[in-house]
Amino acid sequence: MKTRMRTALMILAVALIAIAPLMAGSAIVGSVAGSMNATIGGQALVPNTTVFSGDSLQVREGAAVVAVGRGSRLVFGRATEASFLREGTDVTVLLGQGNVSLYQGQAGVSLRVKVGTVTVAPTGGFKTLGEVAMVNGAVVVTAKEGKLRVESADRRTAVDVVKGKTITLQASRSAGRAP
Repeated sequence: MKTRMRTALMILAVALIAIAPLMAGSAIVGSVAGSMNATIGGQALVPNTTVFSGDSLQVREGAAVVAVGRGSRLVFGRATEASFLREGTDVTVLLGQGNVSLYQGQAGVSLRVKVGTVTVAPTGGFKTLGEVAMVNGAVVVTAKEGKLRVESADRRTAVDVVKGKTITLQASRSAGRAP
């Protein structure tokens, strides 16, 4: 009986040790590359601060840059509130107010921005640079490089925004709102 118990505990310990790094790593969104007048969870942001899934960012009269994966980054402008969600290799920014510029390289983490019921994501596997902003209750999406796909929550409405183009649309606040 004692031998079985020890064996079972040993197997459990080995399993926990093997799984722990996988679980811990999946919750990391990225790290702060720079900031001014910004906080996460009420704490002032400093360079190299690790950003986790579930964290809430608030930028006052300043900006914050979060490096995500291999070369991808998110730049948050003044008067912005957002939170983060990490699922596998996908990072989603839940934008409550303000604006975010996103740069996604050709490989690595997939970035998304959700504003209410609208989701914006780079497409095509190309380098993409775009901006998503809340302006007077509307969502403004601009593609500066590459292509962004804009979808409604029901995925029945989808629009591709190509380099140099901007679209403006209304978004319901019922889903994806930052805390």
